[in-house]
Amino acid sequence: MNSVLVVDDNSMMCEFLKNLLSKDYDVTTCSSANEALEVIEGDNPPHLILLDYLLDMGNCINFLQYLSTSEFYKHIPVLILSGKQKSEIRINCLEAGAKDFLTKPFNPIELQLRIKNLINL
Repeated sequence: MNSVLVVDDNSMMCEFLKNLLSKDYDVTTCSSANEALEVIEGDNPPHLILLDYLLDMGNCINFLQYLSTSEFYKHIPVLILSGKQKSEIRINCLEAGAKDFLTKPFNPIELQLRIKNLINL
C-alpha cells in the first residue's frame, strides 16, 4: 500500500485527512517539519507528502527546498495545501519543488485524484 505523510500543525486537519485517505493509503501525520524529517528519514519514506503552507510559521519553502535538492528525497512528490490564494505563493511553492498546490477549502474528491495522479507519475 502506498503511503502518504500529512504535515499540518492543525490537528483537526490531520485527523480529517487521515480519515479521508486511510482507505487507500497508509497515512502518517505530524505537526512540524522536524517531525516530518524524522518520518522521511526513517525506514519507509512516504510515497507522497501533503504539506500545509503555513507550517512552522510559513517556513514550508525551506522544507520544500531541502527535499527537492536532496538526492535521497527529491523523488517524493509534495502537494501543498493552503488557505492562501495568492498566485505569488503558489509560484514560490512550485519553484521550491512542490509538484502541486491545492487551496483550502478543497473538494475531497479532487484531492484524492491529485494524490493518485502524483503517486502514479
